[in-house]
Amino acid sequence: MKFKGLVAIAAIAMTSTAVAMPIEVDTKYVLKDHPNGGERPPTYGLRLDGLVWGDTNHVYTFEFEGNGAGMHMYWDGAAETISIYGKAWGGKNQADGYAPDAAKLWDIMFTYTNVRSCGGALCGDENPTSMGTISDGSNTYKLVAEAGNHGYAFKLVNGLYRTYDGISGFGWMNHCPTSGSYPNGVTCDNHLYASDWLF
Repeated sequence: MKFKGLVAIAAIAMTSTAVAMPIEVDTKYVLKDHPNGGERPPTYGLRLDGLVWGDTNHVYTFEFEGNGAGMHMYWDGAAETISIYGKAWGGKNQADGYAPDAAKLWDIMFTYTNVRSCGGALCGDENPTSMGTISDGSNTYKLVAEAGNHGYAFKLVNGLYRTYDGISGFGWMNHCPTSGSYPNGVTCDNHLYASDWLF
């Protein structure tokens, strides 16, 4: 795998005189928290409500910056894939932070297949090969792409998105234990709102 360079996502505030960075193929990107997630503070790049129990009353968020976190994205033009991978810091969110002793480092690996150009952006499909995992070292959960009523499961845009003017990634997914289902019977065929990228 060859990298052209490192480009920070959602890290540099754009001014009216700034030139927008292109989304470059065959490039490794450093991912940052998006400034406009719905459950901040803290800021985060991934939200997976109900991750541990399958109960959407439990909000789980994952920071892509600080506390040992380091998340990356690689767009492989020849393979038509976008891979999102690395370590994120997070856990059960409550009262402007994490539940006591709940935050930890999580390993994340996710790959979108059949990535295509869509209206000046890049889109990844909901399909059986767009999937990944998130693990805290003791428990591993499966992640699968979810498009819902959208024509894509993931979108990478360069421009104004939710008050940030730059490159932003967003998309939806389902999650479930790697074997079986949650105690309430929810499986990876069910979408638990909100479970999505926002970086």
